[in-house]
Amino acid sequence: MLNSARRAMRLHVPTIVAAVILGMTGLLAGCGGGSEEVPKGDEAASPVHGGVLRVPSASFGALDPAKIATTAGAVLAHNVFEGLVEADAQLQIHPLLATDWRVSADGKEWVFTLQEGVKFHNGDTFDSGDVLFTFARLRDPDVGSATAPLFENVKSIKAPDATHVVFNLAEPNPEFTKDLADYHVVMVSETVKDPGKDFVGTGPFVFKSLAAEDRIILAKNPDYWMKDDTGRQLPYLEGVEILLSPDTTAHIEALRGGQLDLVYGVSPVLAQTLEKDNSLRLLKFTANTFYTLNMRCDRGPSADKRVRQAISLGMDREALLKAGSLGFGLVGNGTPVGPLYGDYSLDQQPEHDPARAKELLVDAGYEDGLDIKLTVMNWGPLPAAATTFKDQMKAIGVNVDLQMVPVDVYYADKGENSWLETDFGITDWLTRAVPIAYFQLSLTSDGGWNSSHWSNEEFDAVVTDIAREMDEERRVELYHRAQEILLEEVPTAVFYFDEGLIGMAQNVQGFEMVLPEFATSFRGTYFGD
Repeated sequence: MLNSARRAMRLHVPTIVAAVILGMTGLLAGCGGGSEEVPKGDEAASPVHGGVLRVPSASFGALDPAKIATTAGAVLAHNVFEGLVEADAQLQIHPLLATDWRVSADGKEWVFTLQEGVKFHNGDTFDSGDVLFTFARLRDPDVGSATAPLFENVKSIKAPDATHVVFNLAEPNPEFTKDLADYHVVMVSETVKDPGKDFVGTGPFVFKSLAAEDRIILAKNPDYWMKDDTGRQLPYLEGVEILLSPDTTAHIEALRGGQLDLVYGVSPVLAQTLEKDNSLRLLKFTANTFYTLNMRCDRGPSADKRVRQAISLGMDREALLKAGSLGFGLVGNGTPVGPLYGDYSLDQQPEHDPARAKELLVDAGYEDGLDIKLTVMNWGPLPAAATTFKDQMKAIGVNVDLQMVPVDVYYADKGENSWLETDFGITDWLTRAVPIAYFQLSLTSDGGWNSSHWSNEEFDAVVTDIAREMDEERRVELYHRAQEILLEEVPTAVFYFDEGLIGMAQNVQGFEMVLPEFATSFRGTYFGD
């Protein structure tokens, strides 16, 4: 939910449900200075071996793969460990420790074939027993993984032999492989008692040491199972260092000074600096990280649909994007389903019609104007965006009292300024692998994070159908219908979608981003000219 790339580089909020992950797109780009789209790792230069890649993290946090919550945890998890699958920058799923899979016609049985000959760093052979052990941990509430709710639909997991695993689901799930691409889902050895202390994986780098006040050191795995397209041994790098650096602003200066090689979660202000620095690269990618206005539908003025519609019509989202994120982002259609999701996203621009907004307010009985209190986190782009929103609302006769609160106050479970209690609040959400997660978590009648307190029987039924529909074309139609309902009812109005930003030294090559970007493996990364 929270925009963790900016907030201490955290990947999720406390108690987050692990439908989390994802979200970015990228196109092949060259290596020149300034900004560019995310490269796919196939630069023309011939890869060379050697060098240590230095990446900062604002904090270390939990390093148990099942409970990771920081950049440091994600980098460690996806360079020391590996998942069955991984999602690329276009949200397409690719094999990793699973070579292939098949699904039954009813969408309830998924059979995965595993790589053979893969070794853990302690010499153990990776097989189906490790998969069973890993998922037992991921599904165990006592372990404390955010993935426990994600895999509640899994009835059973069986291993008919060493190279096959069968997942049986209670309900069909046409996009189960995207659940498996969650950044917590990496395979741990069944012989390791505590994967949170003994970091034994199958990945391209081996854990060497941890200094909690300084850095994590990873070294090249000389026996890594994967080779590049020409048959050369991976990884190319000799190692990776994850450096603890709470001052995220200082990360860019360290990048410019040559003390760091790659920085995730660059702020728009610092991105402007990088765009002007030809010695560095600014990589930009489309994410589905967004900011949205939640409006209570069960009480107060926003219980009247006309008020909600008027507020949405009064929003100039391009101006909000420019004010909040300095233009580093894009405007979608006003719902959580952004352009990242391709055909699932309803392709239409949100209306900006102040005149019609005024008419709706008069119809709702507010001919003399309307006063509302908007609760806003005093963090990142939100104060600037909220101030612009306030000005836009004044133009249609809505007087906004901005209530600025700390992040922990806003995301508290209770309190008048809690996002679950306030009449009007701006909430930020991370990218999900599939957009139905936003519906299920925050917009269905029984959604645990339904901060708008909105209930619509037709919407609930459509969401249920989306979750079970195995036909892609029909699923697209259902997604479009769900968004049409949201645009009509307006329980929430999305401001805009952030653009993902990564700072990188010019000589870092072969960076092939997956989702989330923090969980990218550096197996193909190298230092070039």
